Amino acid sequence: MGCRRTLAIASDGAGQFAVLLHALCWVLSLRLIHKLIPLSAAHREDQARVRSEIWSLYAELKRYKRQPTAELLRVLERLDLPLHINGSESDIRDTVKKKKVSGTRSDLGQQCRDTFASLKKTCRKLRISFWAYLIDRVSRTNAIPPLAQLIEQRAASP
Repeated sequence: MGCRRTLAIASDGAGQFAVLLHALCWVLSLRLIHKLIPLSAAHREDQARVRSEIWSLYAELKRYKRQPTAELLRVLERLDLPLHINGSESDIRDTVKKKKVSGTRSDLGQQCRDTFASLKKTCRKLRISFWAYLIDRVSRTNAIPPLAQLIEQRAASP
Protein backbone atom coordinates (compact mmCIF):
# COMPACT_ATOMS: atom_id res chain seq x y z
CA MET A 1 0.00 0.00 0.00
CA GLY A 2 2.83 2.38 0.85
CA CYS A 3 2.67 5.86 2.27
CA ARG A 4 0.62 8.33 0.23
CA ARG A 5 1.78 11.92 0.37
CA THR A 6 -1.33 13.82 1.34
CA LEU A 7 -2.10 16.32 4.06
CA ALA A 8 -2.68 14.61 7.38
CA ILE A 9 -3.43 15.55 10.96
CA ALA A 10 -3.00 13.74 14.26
CA SER A 11 -5.25 14.60 17.18
CA ASP A 12 -7.10 13.31 20.21
CA GLY A 13 -10.07 12.43 18.02
CA ALA A 14 -12.09 15.57 18.69
CA GLY A 15 -14.63 16.24 15.93
CA GLN A 16 -13.13 19.52 14.77
CA PHE A 17 -10.00 17.62 13.70
CA ALA A 18 -11.84 15.09 11.54
CA VAL A 19 -10.45 16.63 8.37
CA LEU A 20 -7.84 15.54 5.87
CA LEU A 21 -6.22 12.17 6.54
CA HIS A 22 -6.79 11.66 10.26
CA ALA A 23 -4.65 9.78 12.77
CA LEU A 24 -5.21 9.41 16.49
CA CYS A 25 -2.46 10.38 18.92
CA TRP A 26 -1.09 7.33 20.72
CA VAL A 27 -0.08 9.23 23.84
CA LEU A 28 -3.44 10.96 24.18
CA SER A 29 -5.22 7.64 23.71
CA LEU A 30 -3.82 6.63 27.10
CA ARG A 31 -6.19 9.15 28.68
CA LEU A 32 -8.96 6.58 28.40
CA ILE A 33 -6.97 4.12 30.50
CA HIS A 34 -6.11 6.81 33.06
CA LYS A 35 -9.82 7.62 33.42
CA LEU A 36 -10.58 4.08 34.54
CA ILE A 37 -11.06 3.76 38.28
CA PRO A 38 -9.62 0.46 39.51
CA LEU A 39 -11.71 -1.22 42.21
CA SER A 40 -9.06 -3.60 43.50
CA ALA A 41 -5.35 -4.30 43.52
CA ALA A 42 -5.87 -6.75 40.65
CA HIS A 43 -7.57 -4.01 38.62
CA ARG A 44 -4.67 -1.63 39.35
CA GLU A 45 -2.21 -4.29 38.18
CA ASP A 46 -4.24 -4.88 35.01
CA GLN A 47 -4.38 -1.16 34.34
CA ALA A 48 -0.60 -0.85 34.80
CA ARG A 49 0.02 -3.89 32.57
CA VAL A 50 -2.15 -2.50 29.75
CA ARG A 51 -0.46 0.88 30.04
CA SER A 52 2.94 -0.82 29.86
CA GLU A 53 1.89 -2.85 26.82
CA ILE A 54 0.71 0.27 25.02
CA TRP A 55 4.01 2.04 25.77
CA SER A 56 5.91 -0.99 24.46
CA LEU A 57 3.86 -0.97 21.27
CA TYR A 58 4.41 2.79 20.99
CA ALA A 59 8.19 2.27 21.29
CA GLU A 60 8.04 -0.40 18.58
CA LEU A 61 6.10 1.92 16.28
CA LYS A 62 8.67 4.68 16.84
CA ARG A 63 11.45 2.23 15.99
CA TYR A 64 9.55 1.12 12.88
CA LYS A 65 9.03 4.74 11.83
CA ARG A 66 12.80 5.35 11.96
CA GLN A 67 13.57 2.22 9.93
CA PRO A 68 10.43 0.84 8.24
CA THR A 69 11.95 -2.46 7.17
CA ALA A 70 10.85 -4.67 10.06
CA GLU A 71 9.34 -7.83 8.57
CA LEU A 72 7.05 -8.25 11.57
CA LEU A 73 5.30 -4.99 10.69
CA ARG A 74 5.12 -5.62 6.93
CA VAL A 75 1.35 -5.96 7.39
CA LEU A 76 1.21 -2.19 7.87
CA GLU A 77 2.40 -1.75 4.28
CA ARG A 78 0.63 -4.75 2.77
CA LEU A 79 -2.92 -5.03 4.05
CA ASP A 80 -3.41 -8.23 2.06
CA LEU A 81 -0.95 -10.14 4.29
CA PRO A 82 -2.42 -12.17 7.16
CA LEU A 83 -1.63 -11.22 10.75
CA HIS A 84 -0.93 -14.86 11.65
CA ILE A 85 -0.30 -18.19 9.99
CA ASN A 86 -1.77 -20.46 12.65
CA GLY A 87 -3.90 -22.26 10.08
CA SER A 88 -0.92 -22.93 7.81
CA GLU A 89 1.22 -24.01 10.74
CA SER A 90 -1.38 -26.49 11.96
CA ASP A 91 -1.79 -27.81 8.41
CA ILE A 92 1.81 -29.02 8.33
CA ARG A 93 2.18 -29.98 12.00
CA ASP A 94 1.05 -33.59 11.49
CA THR A 95 3.39 -34.03 8.54
CA VAL A 96 6.37 -32.65 10.43
CA LYS A 97 5.68 -34.92 13.43
CA LYS A 98 5.35 -37.95 11.16
CA LYS A 99 8.64 -37.10 9.40
CA LYS A 100 10.43 -36.89 12.74
CA VAL A 101 9.06 -40.23 13.94
CA SER A 102 9.31 -42.28 10.76
CA GLY A 103 11.39 -41.12 7.86
CA THR A 104 10.83 -42.37 4.33
CA ARG A 105 13.27 -44.49 2.36
CA SER A 106 13.14 -42.44 -0.83
CA ASP A 107 12.40 -38.98 -2.15
CA LEU A 108 9.45 -40.43 -4.05
CA GLY A 109 8.08 -41.94 -0.82
CA GLN A 110 8.38 -38.59 0.95
CA GLN A 111 6.71 -36.78 -1.96
CA CYS A 112 3.90 -39.36 -2.00
CA ARG A 113 3.34 -39.06 1.76
CA ASP A 114 3.34 -35.25 1.59
CA THR A 115 0.90 -35.24 -1.34
CA PHE A 116 -1.57 -37.55 0.41
CA ALA A 117 -1.27 -35.58 3.66
CA SER A 118 -2.02 -32.37 1.76
CA LEU A 119 -5.01 -33.96 0.01
CA LYS A 120 -6.33 -35.26 3.33
CA LYS A 121 -6.06 -31.82 5.00
CA THR A 122 -7.68 -30.12 2.01
CA CYS A 123 -10.57 -32.60 2.00
CA ARG A 124 -11.03 -32.10 5.75
CA LYS A 125 -11.15 -28.30 5.32
CA LEU A 126 -13.71 -28.68 2.53
CA ARG A 127 -15.73 -31.13 4.66
CA ILE A 128 -15.28 -33.94 2.14
CA SER A 129 -14.53 -37.52 3.14
CA PHE A 130 -10.93 -38.19 2.15
CA TRP A 131 -11.75 -41.86 1.62
CA ALA A 132 -14.73 -40.99 -0.60
CA TYR A 133 -12.52 -38.58 -2.55
CA LEU A 134 -9.87 -41.28 -3.13
CA ILE A 135 -12.48 -43.83 -4.24
CA ASP A 136 -14.03 -41.22 -6.55
CA ARG A 137 -10.68 -40.52 -8.20
CA VAL A 138 -9.51 -44.13 -8.47
CA SER A 139 -12.88 -45.30 -9.88
CA ARG A 140 -12.95 -42.21 -12.18
CA THR A 141 -16.61 -41.54 -11.42
CA ASN A 142 -15.81 -37.84 -10.82
CA ALA A 143 -18.86 -37.36 -8.65
CA ILE A 144 -16.77 -35.05 -6.45
CA PRO A 145 -15.63 -31.91 -8.29
CA PRO A 146 -11.89 -31.17 -8.47
CA LEU A 147 -10.58 -29.77 -5.18
CA ALA A 148 -9.30 -26.64 -6.95
CA GLN A 149 -12.83 -25.92 -8.16
CA LEU A 150 -14.26 -26.41 -4.65
CA ILE A 151 -11.59 -24.11 -3.18
CA GLU A 152 -12.42 -21.41 -5.75
CA GLN A 153 -16.13 -21.73 -4.98
CA ARG A 154 -15.52 -21.41 -1.25
CA ALA A 155 -13.23 -18.39 -1.76
CA ALA A 156 -15.88 -16.69 -3.91
CA SER A 157 -18.71 -17.21 -1.41
CA PRO A 158 -19.17 -14.56 1.30
